[in-house]
Amino acid sequence: MTKRENNQRKEEMDLRLKEIELERAELEYEEKLREQHDRTQLNYYFFGEVSEEKVLAAIEKINTWSRHNQETDLHVTLNSPGGYVVDGLALHDFLLNIPNHVTITCFGQASSMGSIILQAGDSRVMGRNALVLIHEPSFGSYGNMHRHKDTVECSDIMWENMLQILSERSTMSVNEIRKQAQRKDWWLSANEALKLGFVDEVI
Repeated sequence: MTKRENNQRKEEMDLRLKEIELERAELEYEEKLREQHDRTQLNYYFFGEVSEEKVLAAIEKINTWSRHNQETDLHVTLNSPGGYVVDGLALHDFLLNIPNHVTITCFGQASSMGSIILQAGDSRVMGRNALVLIHEPSFGSYGNMHRHKDTVECSDIMWENMLQILSERSTMSVNEIRKQAQRKDWWLSANEALKLGFVDEVI
């Protein structure tokens, strides 16, 4: 290898080393930006069925973050077909009681208990093609007649709680919502939900 070839090879290696250093610096800068962003805003994605496991995971994650970032915003992206009433109400009440400003954005659907979780947002947003579903809760029971009666009474209490939540955050009364959702699935487009006050913005 000639001296000229050696010099050329050395220059190529030096250039590559500089490129590697630049790439490393860019990665470190991006990591610092992500860390700073995580301290100022939490983005949480709640997709799928409302279940005990998913609600517990959401509460644990959000609660840990909120304790250390009480002045910053929480953004929840929601796409849920619904699920268990008790667990959905637990997540709704939890989100209402954290000190952070909560924005919930629905892409896809906020159905059944998903529609209740959506109402926990200080700001409620829907994608233009998203849907809301409101209907009476479904329950099953086993055992003697008294146990069936207890289950019916419990479902009535929970349905009244859900109606109250929906009414307080919309332009409709409890009885108006009850009539619309009685014994049927009441589907709302994003614009219909906006018109009735179930959301604040369509994007």
